[in-house]
Amino acid sequence: MKFTKKKVTICILLLLPLLLEIFVFNFSAVKGLVADRTETSFTASLSRGIRERDDGRLQCLNGDRCYEELTDFSRNVHNLYVDVGSPDGYVTVEIYGKDEGNARYYLMGTQNIVENVEESKWIDLHFYGQADSIQISFDVIHNGFFWVNEIGVNQAKPWFFHLDRVLLIYAILGILYFLRGKNEKIWGISFEEGCKNKKCIGAVLAVMLILCIGVAGMVQLNTFSPRGGQIHQELTKAIMDGRLYLDEEPPQYLEEMDNPYDFNQREYLQVRHKDQPEYKWDYAYYDGKYYIYFGILPVLLMYLPIYALTGIMLRTDLVVGILSILLIGASFWLVREIFSRWFRSSSYLLYPILSTALFFGTGVMVLMRNPAVYETCIIMGLVSALAGLASWIRAGQGEKLKIRYLLLGSLLIASTAASRPQFLLTMVFGLVLFLPEFVEEKHFRPVKNWKQILSLCIPFIIVAAAAMTYNYVRFQSPFEFGSTYNLTTNDVTHRGWNLARVGNGIYEYLLRPLHVTTQFPFLSFQELETGYIGETVYEPHFGGAIWYNPLIFLIFGGTLFSRKNGAEQKHLSVLKAMVIASVISIVVMIAADTNMGGIVERYQSDFLWLFYIIIILCITTKLNGITDVAQRASFRNKIVVLTLLTIFLNFLLLWIDDIYDVFDNNLTVYTNLKYLFEFWRF
Repeated sequence: MKFTKKKVTICILLLLPLLLEIFVFNFSAVKGLVADRTETSFTASLSRGIRERDDGRLQCLNGDRCYEELTDFSRNVHNLYVDVGSPDGYVTVEIYGKDEGNARYYLMGTQNIVENVEESKWIDLHFYGQADSIQISFDVIHNGFFWVNEIGVNQAKPWFFHLDRVLLIYAILGILYFLRGKNEKIWGISFEEGCKNKKCIGAVLAVMLILCIGVAGMVQLNTFSPRGGQIHQELTKAIMDGRLYLDEEPPQYLEEMDNPYDFNQREYLQVRHKDQPEYKWDYAYYDGKYYIYFGILPVLLMYLPIYALTGIMLRTDLVVGILSILLIGASFWLVREIFSRWFRSSSYLLYPILSTALFFGTGVMVLMRNPAVYETCIIMGLVSALAGLASWIRAGQGEKLKIRYLLLGSLLIASTAASRPQFLLTMVFGLVLFLPEFVEEKHFRPVKNWKQILSLCIPFIIVAAAAMTYNYVRFQSPFEFGSTYNLTTNDVTHRGWNLARVGNGIYEYLLRPLHVTTQFPFLSFQELETGYIGETVYEPHFGGAIWYNPLIFLIFGGTLFSRKNGAEQKHLSVLKAMVIASVISIVVMIAADTNMGGIVERYQSDFLWLFYIIIILCITTKLNGITDVAQRASFRNKIVVLTLLTIFLNFLLLWIDDIYDVFDNNLTVYTNLKYLFEFWRF
């Protein structure tokens, strides 16, 4: 049998995941085969802080340390097996040790023991010489109750074969192999050809289906949101009762305050008047009534119709899941229309790759991590903005502007005013796309194009009239959406605009390096560090967008603005204008968000998608302009690798555990993922 290079490569790809799983990811078990792992005898005793109950359970008493001490080891200690449980499903243990290098106990480390994840019960230990004694300290939440099933020392660690890890590596290697830059059978299919090829269409639909299944699974991870509450549900019920305000009396001290938006004074009075009900956090308070300032569009399109027809009130996490699936469709539609209009001769493969990157690059993982009212409004704004822009681009394909797509695009973009008004900035692309269509010989021709102009304007006029009426009825101002009267951490009525905040916003939102750790999910939140003297509204976040969207770096070096770009000359000016409009919009959006809302991780979704407009246009034109075969293959490989890295980094954002209780809400899934990725724990 003749071994060709291709056959050898395929054999390596087939064997590599299995070899990695056996010898690398299970190295701790392999090490146990050659090391002395004879089970060690020891003496165990419970501390005074633990009370043994009649039912066999243990209880940590308040005021005393709660631990079990292990002493009198018959041989050196290498690992512990700690099988404990609690009503919470897990117990956090702290390991303290005394050894030849430490006569007093020192903290060696901490580990969460999840009762139904066997791998979490094994703890590899690394002492200074011979171990003298060990304290296993138990941190239990639920009334201090827990139970100990077994504690062992130097037991033989079993093999933990992760089929999901093997399949994941197979998938990654398969993608890298079949999508390698030299594979002209795939890369050589143009977008125009691919749109007529059933296999290509089927492949794209398969990718979309996989994403939909993934979203359906991920959004179920966090069905409980400590923030956000039932805000849209309350607005739905109020509308059904014929009101726009909540039928709930504010506390008297709130009505008597000179400035009810003064956070510190409000908190002080709440403590002093414990006999009165607490004020409603994050609601608009105006003229003695509570209002909901969040966008009404999710209520009108989803909550209200279902509730009116069936009496069923939708859960917020379900709505976020539905909108996330719609976002998949909007992302693929937008990229498809960009290619249909400007890049028909480009590789069809770029279409699903960049569409998937756009979906993850919108920040949807962050929004799904905590499906609350805030995230609902942002993701609905994203869907409307992306689909609206896709419709506008579609309208320009052909000799004449298609009125139905002009109307649809304008309606979708205008509707963002009722979900997330920041997305109204998408209107700037209307100037880029349609102004050249209405100008002949440097003269604006409104009469000749009156149908198209009206098609663009009428939806905005209708939505604006409805939104202004809604605002005026509530706050006696057509331009006030209610966020100014929000009962939150600061007085928005006096917050104002300050250019000094913008620099912090640009750095935090775009440039701040990620805080990388060796523990899953390998990224962690960071606190604000600034010399700005004044109050900065800030929620801990993970860092600048460019670092977890590395596909951005491919736009540098040979883009639309270089002499050797791959864009057709007739489209060049429009594409350049799209990029410039995106850059300006990003800066404006960051300035607006930083001043109006502060530095909050979910706000990155307001502008991240604009980066991907730039990425799609620049990467595609750059690839089209590369004539050297080797350079073209290399650039294709970079696109694939950085897209996979972008997806992975954004996936990790879903699991950053701090203020959102991701671990507590998803014990088993989180812990299994932890040990799937942290293979070096030995």
